[in-house]
Amino acid sequence: MPKIYLIDVTNRDAVQASRIIMAKLQKTMLNLYLAEMGIHQSEFSFPSVRHERNYIEGNLELKEMGIMGELVLEGWCRAIVSDVADSLPTGVRDLNISISTSDQMILHKFRGKLD
Repeated sequence: MPKIYLIDVTNRDAVQASRIIMAKLQKTMLNLYLAEMGIHQSEFSFPSVRHERNYIEGNLELKEMGIMGELVLEGWCRAIVSDVADSLPTGVRDLNISISTSDQMILHKFRGKLD
């Protein structure tokens, strides 16, 4: 029987949404609840951002202690070399490296260039 894996993006979306503020403790508790529910993966941080470092270290330590169960803690990065390079020392092993691919973004942000 094929498996279905759920990936939660609440922690990332909450940071990117206006007027939604989650304290680091709230984000950590969310990860604990996701683990308890059996969610496969949490897009839990922006590892290239310095103010996330203590939160990242704390969650990775909880994961190492077995408190997060099988939950995969994934970091989110822009498809920029410096973002990925800055993320590596944090210890986050799973990274979502994203780039916009809509026609509007290619035309306006990337000035129509695909290379």
